[in-house]
Amino acid sequence: MFLSAGPARSATALVGEELAVIQAMAAILARDTARPFDFLYFEADFSARQYVSSSLANPDRTQFCGLSRDQAQSLVAELANLTDEHVEFDKSVARAAGLSIGHKKLERFRYLTLSRVVFAADMQHAWLAADLNGESGAMFRLEKVAGEWNKTARCGGWMKTE
Repeated sequence: MFLSAGPARSATALVGEELAVIQAMAAILARDTARPFDFLYFEADFSARQYVSSSLANPDRTQFCGLSRDQAQSLVAELANLTDEHVEFDKSVARAAGLSIGHKKLERFRYLTLSRVVFAADMQHAWLAADLNGESGAMFRLEKVAGEWNKTARCGGWMKTE
């Protein structure tokens, strides 16, 4: 049901549709906030997977990001597996969103961290996770319309409670 954009290449920048989705999501998140972000974390990361999995554990939840519960669980597993393969974002990805590349997750700087991207078989829908400065985050669904990737849903959101 889901496709990755292609095989991961260790310590390289992304290309193709996955790169386009990452750039679109970084730009959307960078401008959709009251407090601007400074950095895009330099590598794909899905350390917030336990928060998303916890959201899916709710037995009353039957839909998640446009997917059935079973499909969503499969999506989260695919995101986790794909993101575990080391891939770095290059500076051009961050610059396209008005950000710099960050190599440390320091509290004094605002950063966002993105997972890898999983696509629907039609390559017109994509899902990824975003961590916003370690304080909050969510899963996002994007849709390709007229050649552009646009956010269509935010789901499985979480907030740090400390």
